[in-house]
Amino acid sequence: MKILFAIPGFGALFGGPTNQVFHILNLLSEMQYELALITCDYKLDNFYIPRLNKKIKLEVLKNKFGSYRYLPDLREALNIYKDYDIIHLHSYWSYMNIVCHRFCLENRLPYILSAYYTTPIILRNYLTKSVFNMFWGNKIINDADYIIALSSDEEILYNKRGIDKKKIARIPVAVQTVSHIGKENIFRETLGLKQREKLILFLSRINKKKGLDWFIPVFSKVKDRVPGTKLAIVGSDDGYLACVKKVVEKLCLKKDVFLLGPVFGDEKWDIYSSADIFVLPSISDAVPAAALEASIAGLPLIITRTCGIPEVTTYNAGFEIDYGDSNALGNALIALLKDDTLRKKCGENAKRMVLDNFTWDKVIKMYEEIYEKAFVSKYLNRGNGY
Repeated sequence: MKILFAIPGFGALFGGPTNQVFHILNLLSEMQYELALITCDYKLDNFYIPRLNKKIKLEVLKNKFGSYRYLPDLREALNIYKDYDIIHLHSYWSYMNIVCHRFCLENRLPYILSAYYTTPIILRNYLTKSVFNMFWGNKIINDADYIIALSSDEEILYNKRGIDKKKIARIPVAVQTVSHIGKENIFRETLGLKQREKLILFLSRINKKKGLDWFIPVFSKVKDRVPGTKLAIVGSDDGYLACVKKVVEKLCLKKDVFLLGPVFGDEKWDIYSSADIFVLPSISDAVPAAALEASIAGLPLIITRTCGIPEVTTYNAGFEIDYGDSNALGNALIALLKDDTLRKKCGENAKRMVLDNFTWDKVIKMYEEIYEKAFVSKYLNRGNGY
């Protein structure tokens, strides 16, 4: 089976979608698949590309117009893949999707859409995104052979748009299980933390929708009630770091909040191992991989319901709260900071939650099943014959 993966950004800055595509490709490349990846050079770095299996054909297109990612050579590049069986689109608001959608229809190629919970218009560019939906987005969704929903919340969104339930496949984000979790003392010593001090960890892109402007003031009040509490904010700047710095300065938190930038590999696991609680207060998110990685490291979670991991409540792995509910966020932080037994138990439950539901050995089989269905539909539903 030949599968083309199309994603407009493949650098570490783009977070979860890039990480998921990377792992799906590498896992499938060890099986009986012929794979290709088409992306562009916008903010492309050397984190994922060198680690791709050499069996995977790679096409990096030149980008025009910055973050809009206009790719004038895309249509010509796609012509190479007319004989492929499936195209898997890994984005929603993109010029790449517009061109790929038309290409698939013209060549009667089935395609799968993974939008990573980005279809709602939440924060910015309302007019631009409404126009996109009117002319292209709705068609891209409606014409897809299958749509991947990362969570039950995303599945509900597609149901509300009238998408046939048979076309929606619920496939969660997955994370790797690791034998080496990290070295706790190294990172704590780097930060100058004392043994009795507690460390709250935020690890994600520094983006407005991650909720830091709401979370940091709540943290400021919590640290006064639980002395010795510190906060580490870890992640690449996605246009919001300057605002975060202003909030930290305004609240006089420079000694209590560590702004550490992005980390990868063993260093990331050292940070997980050094923290006591993981917090992700997102306005919206798509089953964030960082929360699942933190769970593997045995950290209790405090996340907003919009993160799409209801298993946190089911497994008693921490607290799910509504975005903007400062009392619930503060109370959850205080409960875990003050109760060592509760914190340890929630951390153990979080690890079990991931091992039961979010590991690659389980998730990759779900992708194989959906590719098989799409492959069959190419012939049975489009009349091409075997």
